[in-house]
Amino acid sequence: MQTSRVEDTFRTKDLEASKKELDVIGLETLKHAGVGRGYYDYATNFFHLDTVACKLHDLTNADAAFTFMKLRKLYLHQKSRQAIRIALDSLKKGEQKFDITLLLVTFRGEQKWLRVIGTLTHSLEAKETVGLLFMDVGSSTGVSRDIGSKEVLIDSFEHAISGIGMVNLNGRFIEANPYLCKMLGYEKEELLEKSLIDFVPPEDFEEMEHILVKFLTGKIHKYSGEKMYVNRKGHRIPIFLMISITKNTSGSPLHFVIQASNLFQLYQSKGKLASLLEIVTNQNKRFMEFTYIVSHNIRSHTSNLAMLTQLLKMKNQELTEEYLNYLDNSVEGLQQTISDLNEIITLHTNQSYDLSKLMIYNTIEASLQKHIFKSSIASKVIIQNSIPQTLGIVHSPKLLYCILNQIIENSVKFKKKDVDLILDFKHESNEQYDIIKISDNGIGIDLDRYHDQIFGLYKTFAVGNSNRGVGLFLVKHQMEALQGKVQLSSTLGKGTTVQLYFKKMMTYGEINLAGR
Repeated sequence: MQTSRVEDTFRTKDLEASKKELDVIGLETLKHAGVGRGYYDYATNFFHLDTVACKLHDLTNADAAFTFMKLRKLYLHQKSRQAIRIALDSLKKGEQKFDITLLLVTFRGEQKWLRVIGTLTHSLEAKETVGLLFMDVGSSTGVSRDIGSKEVLIDSFEHAISGIGMVNLNGRFIEANPYLCKMLGYEKEELLEKSLIDFVPPEDFEEMEHILVKFLTGKIHKYSGEKMYVNRKGHRIPIFLMISITKNTSGSPLHFVIQASNLFQLYQSKGKLASLLEIVTNQNKRFMEFTYIVSHNIRSHTSNLAMLTQLLKMKNQELTEEYLNYLDNSVEGLQQTISDLNEIITLHTNQSYDLSKLMIYNTIEASLQKHIFKSSIASKVIIQNSIPQTLGIVHSPKLLYCILNQIIENSVKFKKKDVDLILDFKHESNEQYDIIKISDNGIGIDLDRYHDQIFGLYKTFAVGNSNRGVGLFLVKHQMEALQGKVQLSSTLGKGTTVQLYFKKMMTYGEINLAGR
């Protein structure tokens, strides 16, 4: 049966009234449920909240309209602020709605978690707005604690100072934090295409696979130990590796969790500490030896002086001249000991040297001029100098000259009688050092007998020679003063070779005087 137009009109009015009544009921229901409403205007960048939403945000009705900048002051947590912006932008890009949970910090300092639902709408003026619903999900459901814990875990994972990752049961990475990516040299997307075994050195493959199998068979539940990993550049990184396995409620394995701490800096610190300890130990040992030897020599000279003084007081004219000669020798010996003492103390207390680039060939020639070319034995010495004339080292001119003088002087002192002295100078090198080899055909040293005394203070190895036993001691410490070293090989009756190791060319600031 057809209805009249009047009936249709009344029916339409009834429907509109019913709709308004339902809207009122819906609003009252939301209000009683503690759900706040509001909207965001893209054009003005303003938020507008109703009374319930204001109450949830701890705002008065007078503050019901505010900008996005003010909202940032309410949602202090960075990820919450970012989530709001991303959600609003997603609607502009075609999303139908968003449903997010945010951490709110009210002006009174109260923290609460709000669920925010937004949908894109159009007002009567054709403005684009976002309808918003706000619900407190912290106080009634315990979500605050759960989400808060999740946020803390995410922050800890992202900002940890050790590498953390998750690996599936096939050994492939399914998650990795920034530190692990940086340590291994990969972007996250690249790392998630790799497996754990990809970073294990070949010699450790079998052991790592065995460890993972023991996890899967339930034989172990956690593992820790020092390992080597290979990064993108092929460099080996010492790490402390911890592995655990995550299981579901029925006890079936889900994935592995690994944590890798880079031990390189720790090893480096240990190395520096061990080096410093060795330096201090050696310095202390040298100091004790030096103190004993010097005090012994000084006591010897002073005892002689005291005895000779007493003898002179006897006024025996016949013996006076002889005693005076002894006195001169004792005074000369004391002066020499004090001179040696002064030179050694200067060497060990000097904290800096005037460094320059030196042509080693020229310095050798200058030393030869002093000890060979201008001496009476010049005709009995054969020089073989194959050092490149362009070879330069960064060193102290004074120290280098003293080192070469000591070695050449020893070669002259300990030459064989009636045999021409042959002095041979050669150059070798490796990655770290320029090596100057100085060889002679002198009387040599019995290293089987004196190998542990070669560089000792006041150690002499030739009978009837006036040598004081200071030269090689000084050479060793003068070389070590600028990160060099010295080695000596010798055969009794055949000759001696001294090898001087000079640090390769470097800037002056790179010369480390530690241990001085």
